[in-house]
Amino acid sequence: MAEPLPAEHRLGRYEILRMVRRHGDGVDYEARVVDEDRPVLIREYLPEGLAGRASGDTTGRSRGAPPLLDAGTAAFLARFRALQRVRHAAVVRVEESMHVGGTACAVMEHVAGDTLSARLDEEHALSPQALSDILHPLLDGLEAMHAADVLHGAIEPACIVVRDDGSAVLGGFGPAPPRRAGPRQAFGAGLPESRQRIAPGYTPLEGYSRRGHLGPWTDVYALGAVLYRCVTGEVPEDAPARAVADDMRPAIEAGKGTQKRSVLLGIDRALSLRVADRPQSVAVWRSMLTPSGTTQERPAQPRARGARGGARPAGSPPPTGSPPRARGAAAGKHRWVAPAAAVLTMGVLTWVDTQLLRTDEGESTPERLVRTETVEPRPSRPDVMLEGVADALAVSEPDDEAVVETVDAPPESESRTMDVQVVTVEDRPDVSTSRTETVDAVAEPSAEADVSNAEQPAPATAPDESPARAVAVVERPAVAVSVASLTLQLAPPDASVRFPDAPATTYRPGMELPRGTYRIEVTRPGHLPKSRTVMVAGATRLAVALDPEPHPFAVSTVPAGAEVRFAGQEIAYTPGMLLPPGGYVLTVSMPGYETWEQTVLHGQAPTEREVHLALSTAGFADRLASGGAGPLMVIVPTGRFRMGCVSGARCFNNELPVLDVDIASRFALSKHEITFAEYDKFADAAGAPRPESGAGTARGPLPAVNVSWADAAAYVAWLSAATGRPYRLPTEAEWEYAARAGQATAYSWGADAGEDRANCAGCGRGAAGAAVPVGRFAPNAWGLHDMHGNVWEWTLDCPTGWRLATHPRADLTGGSQCSQRVRRGGSFAHSARRMRAASRDITNPELRSANTGFRVLLELP
Repeated sequence: MAEPLPAEHRLGRYEILRMVRRHGDGVDYEARVVDEDRPVLIREYLPEGLAGRASGDTTGRSRGAPPLLDAGTAAFLARFRALQRVRHAAVVRVEESMHVGGTACAVMEHVAGDTLSARLDEEHALSPQALSDILHPLLDGLEAMHAADVLHGAIEPACIVVRDDGSAVLGGFGPAPPRRAGPRQAFGAGLPESRQRIAPGYTPLEGYSRRGHLGPWTDVYALGAVLYRCVTGEVPEDAPARAVADDMRPAIEAGKGTQKRSVLLGIDRALSLRVADRPQSVAVWRSMLTPSGTTQERPAQPRARGARGGARPAGSPPPTGSPPRARGAAAGKHRWVAPAAAVLTMGVLTWVDTQLLRTDEGESTPERLVRTETVEPRPSRPDVMLEGVADALAVSEPDDEAVVETVDAPPESESRTMDVQVVTVEDRPDVSTSRTETVDAVAEPSAEADVSNAEQPAPATAPDESPARAVAVVERPAVAVSVASLTLQLAPPDASVRFPDAPATTYRPGMELPRGTYRIEVTRPGHLPKSRTVMVAGATRLAVALDPEPHPFAVSTVPAGAEVRFAGQEIAYTPGMLLPPGGYVLTVSMPGYETWEQTVLHGQAPTEREVHLALSTAGFADRLASGGAGPLMVIVPTGRFRMGCVSGARCFNNELPVLDVDIASRFALSKHEITFAEYDKFADAAGAPRPESGAGTARGPLPAVNVSWADAAAYVAWLSAATGRPYRLPTEAEWEYAARAGQATAYSWGADAGEDRANCAGCGRGAAGAAVPVGRFAPNAWGLHDMHGNVWEWTLDCPTGWRLATHPRADLTGGSQCSQRVRRGGSFAHSARRMRAASRDITNPELRSANTGFRVLLELP
């Protein structure tokens, strides 16, 4: 098990206070912002089985599968960077996401309060008011997430924090749910994948499958399951178990009398196993949970037992025998069919209100509903209405789907009349609460019936035959809902609304308007205006979020010329580009420097940010035109140093006088001495002989020796052509500056040679008596290996360059006419005194020796 980060450990501007919990994908910490003393929550990506951390270590390390850990880390960062775009009071704010300690971390706001899970453990179920207090913020917050193309994917009571004022905040963000394209549009397509979290009872069926089509409907199911728990006090049955045998009590039954009927029906619809039967968005689901007007509970009505169950009226005798099927429909059963394409998508399953059947003498008989048929109410009308369709009576409500009713006529007569009563919700004064139509019962089924037959007298006795079929036939009723309401959810809330086609109309939330289409304009200073066309029908709600006006955004880098990118966003950076206010995750990179990544806040004014890159000791390599990479290079910073024998003891004459030298231009130096593996590429390409190594096939990592100054110069000329970059040998001043790495001592590590620090004669355990593979000894402070010992290294200078080193470019005296050249750094065959940073060896440039090699310099702009 991975060790958590210790208390008081610093992650940039954040300090770890304590571990909160472990989970499959990592560790959660309570932390604080040091300079603000503000609490935050930090989630570290440290997945079990992929990453670990030893005791006392602060770096997450891969456990044998670096590609998997890298892919998971990238998915984690992409997930939380997407969440950074969500700004809503009901969603935990993600402040920052970043690479850290070998993995990644996300910083989130700290929300004070209890989890909904803890509250339900105490209260069992919530009151209607308490449920309303959490329901509406959660719906709005989830809708804001979906608008940003982000799924939650793992909603459960433990993810929801209830503040002291009763409002709710959605958090508990896990890994990105996997997306799968298919017949249904893939929501959030293209986002990276990670491991899916399963919450038994709350995860829908598609969440268990790698092929599941996830979308807003997935979060609707999970939040519906949370509401089921809030209403009934019970966790819903797990979706796979329901798929085998669905014995779970519907919320409309389990919560009867405790909550509004529309809420209970909305919960049941959200918990539909089939994706197509669920609300496809939060907006659609909200219209089911909170239909237009204030829906009141209807008094209980006796019902016939149908497909969903329910008791028969008290005292009613059961039917005798089974009447024959009417047009293929089973007598005494409901067959529920969705009324229109929009409602079919929602999978609406509801009850039909009481239908009372009477004889012409007024005797009451038990209701016997035979079948229902599909009708098509206008899909733009979500509110209650009566509507005649074809030659049948249709009832359409948000909670009761439209149906066509056929009923059995009693067999006592060949032709009887009957009353069909239609009951609608009581809170709509513009729709009749009930209306009665008298129609015929005909002996044989017919395709059509005529209202004019309603006046025919009924015979005194009925023939001995099967029950006749009667169809309730009405003319199209002239019932129309002419007034609707409009509520705009504005962001910012103080934005102004104007009706350009009706300038005298003043907007106010919930205002009543005649049904129809309206054009609105929403404006606010500092924001871009928006125009919308909205169909107002029933209780219409529309979210309009204004985008802030963009302002110039510019980043300068030190050194200049670094690449600036927006992490996780498909926009290209250009200096001075216009961007809307917000937090932008910037990545600034340059070969030879540590990559810089941070969230930069951009406000209501131009942003100018200067980024200083830190040198990297890891190195970089240019690509060769023929394929492969050139030598590993390390950037050396500019600066000033004292060149020559500054130690004051045992100096050679050629190390004096001491000179003050400015290194005004950046350059990169090869991290190691050029190896045989690198030199052989040049020799083979140029048709030059490979120098002798005396090491056989193991020559590759050894420094290339037995090369003259001219051989080294030929290599750097080839390397420049192969990379298109200006390589050369270093000057004496550049070499000594890099060897000292900012130190004024004899060696880069101090005044004494010590043991096991370099390969030289008399260097104790470091003495090898021959050249050793490069990089065996520790590098200096700038990441350069073997600047002391191993083999001598050719420099560019003629010996006269020493006295001209103070001139800006006078040390570049690499002419071909020099009779002597300078070697630096000492070797395995020489004493520690000869490998001091100031030591110089002036020799014949045609010398090829087993103790002489070279390294290369790259000029940087």
